[in-house]
Amino acid sequence: MIYFKLPFDENLYSTDQTPDETHIVFHPFDGSEKMECTGKIVKVNHETLDHESISNTSLPKDNNQYTAETKNEYLRNLEKVIQVINENQLPKLVYSRRKIFTDFREIDLKKKF
Repeated sequence: MIYFKLPFDENLYSTDQTPDETHIVFHPFDGSEKMECTGKIVKVNHETLDHESISNTSLPKDNNQYTAETKNEYLRNLEKVIQVINENQLPKLVYSRRKIFTDFREIDLKKKF
C-alpha cells in the first residue's frame, strides 16, 4: 500500500487492493528493477486515518540493509539524473530519495499527512 499527495492538491490518495490493475510504477533512473503498486488510485478520507496506524510489528522485515546516502553520493546521483533527463529529453522526472526510519514503534498516519 502507498499513501501520497499530488502537487498543489491537499487530498490524500492511496491505492485499493485491485490486484489486476497497476497505476503507479517506480522506475529507477539507473535502469534497475522497477517497483509496481497494484490497485486503482483512490482518494482517502482523512477520518479513516483515525483508525489506522502502522507499527514496527505490522511491517515486513527489511533485509535490504539500506544505508542513508551521503551528500557526495546524493550529488553524484543528481548528476546522473540530469544526464538521463538530457539524454532522453524528458519533460518531467520525479527524483525521490529513500528516507530511512529506524527504532520506531508506531507511525501516526494522521499526523504524517
